Amino acid sequence: MTWRLGSTSWLLPGGWLDNSRIAADLVDDIELLFFDLSRPEFHPTETEIEGLVKLASERSLSYTIHAPTEGVDLASADETVRSRSVEAVGQAISLARRLSSDRVVLHVEPTPEENEARERSDWRRRATRSLEELLDTGLPPAAICVENTTDDLRAIGPVVRELGLSVVLDLGHLERDGH
Repeated sequence: MTWRLGSTSWLLPGGWLDNSRIAADLVDDIELLFFDLSRPEFHPTETEIEGLVKLASERSLSYTIHAPTEGVDLASADETVRSRSVEAVGQAISLARRLSSDRVVLHVEPTPEENEARERSDWRRRATRSLEELLDTGLPPAAICVENTTDDLRAIGPVVRELGLSVVLDLGHLERDGH
C-alpha cells in the first residue's frame, strides 16, 4: 500500500492553479473540489486545466477529484434528481480523466428518515444503481471513493463492499462527530 499526503485545492483566495502551486510544495496529492459543476466559476478553465496537467508532471503530483455535492443525491427517490446527480458526477469523472486523476471522491448520504431500517433497503438499491452507472464510465471500482460525511458509511458500507469501491476517511468529519 502506498500513502500519499494530500490537501484540498483551496488554501487561499485565488484560482485553481494558484492554489495548486502553493500546495505542490507541501503535498503529494491535491484534492480538486468540484462542488458545483453547473456554474462555470466552480470548475477550471481550459488554461487552468493545461496548467494543472503541467504542474502535476513537473512536481510528480497526483490529483483526486471531489465530485459535486450541490444538489447531488445519488440515492434520491426522485428519478430525475438521481439521474441528474449521476450526470453531475460523470462530468467530474470526465474532468478527472483530463487531469490524469485516478480517484473520484463522492458523497452518498441517506436522509435521517432513509437511515431507518425500514427505508434503508430502497435507499441502498437506488445508491447501488447510481454507483453501477458511474462504473459504466469505465472507472475502476477502487477509483470511486465514498467519503464519510456523517455516520453514513454504516448505511452505504454494504454497497461499497459489494461493488469493490474505496472509502475516504475524512478525519475532520470524524472529529466533528466525536469519533
